[in-house]
Amino acid sequence: MYGELPILVAEIGINGNGNIDIVTDTIEMVFNAVSPYYPLDKVYIKFQKRNPDKSVPHHMWDTPRKSLLTGQMTNYITYKRQLEHSLDDYKEIDDVVYDLFETHNWFVSVWDLDSVDWVKGNFPNMPYIKIPSAHLVNRDLIDAVMETGIPPIVSTGMSTMQQIRWALHRFGLHNTSMPVVMHCNSSYPCKDNEIDLNAISLLYRLAWDEFKTVSPIGFSSHSPSPYPAIYSNFFNVDMIEFHVTLDRAMEGSDHSASLERGAIELLARETARIPIVRGKEELRVYDSELEKRRTLRGA
Repeated sequence: MYGELPILVAEIGINGNGNIDIVTDTIEMVFNAVSPYYPLDKVYIKFQKRNPDKSVPHHMWDTPRKSLLTGQMTNYITYKRQLEHSLDDYKEIDDVVYDLFETHNWFVSVWDLDSVDWVKGNFPNMPYIKIPSAHLVNRDLIDAVMETGIPPIVSTGMSTMQQIRWALHRFGLHNTSMPVVMHCNSSYPCKDNEIDLNAISLLYRLAWDEFKTVSPIGFSSHSPSPYPAIYSNFFNVDMIEFHVTLDRAMEGSDHSASLERGAIELLARETARIPIVRGKEELRVYDSELEKRRTLRGA
């Protein structure tokens, strides 16, 4: 049964608010939510890694923003710097994930070349490395990620089919395995009528038509509901990503599009049930039906 289950990626991302205690509490919450229902080796925790001085456009630096650490008004570049975790924080994250999940199943999305170098220098055995939707058309970042040798993931939010096709060809130039391609809408939170789960099938066809390969395809959900992520299972996704938070009422840009413990439990439980209820593509009479058949039909 478990061989058919997709990988679940619980993104804490910037919902840690730059506070390692919030991060470790969130990791523990995810563990407690999924562990009764899902194989732990198929659950990953994800963060976002960036050098704000390189990744934040200069015209936004002086935009007023309330600090999530101090509660005082500051500027946007300071706000973004405060959201970043130190190397010591990530070493603690690695320890906490391993202690709970008995794997090193955590990784980051990288927003600039400095962050790729950071991964190579500190966690070269990371199980995945992700290119976020914002950088799907970033040639230099794609090339740098592929040169790490770490299995890549890419999200497709805000992108046209032509741009997605270009990115996949860029990945293909490196003559390695195709990335996991995540269907995504980049609004936070995403409206139901803009989720477009049917596009998952379109991505499967694109990979086959362009590369004659069954590329791994996933769904990255920005819905405040767990149901779109659950429904994506019926499109045979290989990976499901969703944002997680201790409390959707917390201050910060991503909390409102994230799932709390109860929703994570529902997602994990129902995703694990789907291969069972789908069953096989055949019609049969089960032993459990025989007594009812004798009662109702006499034979």
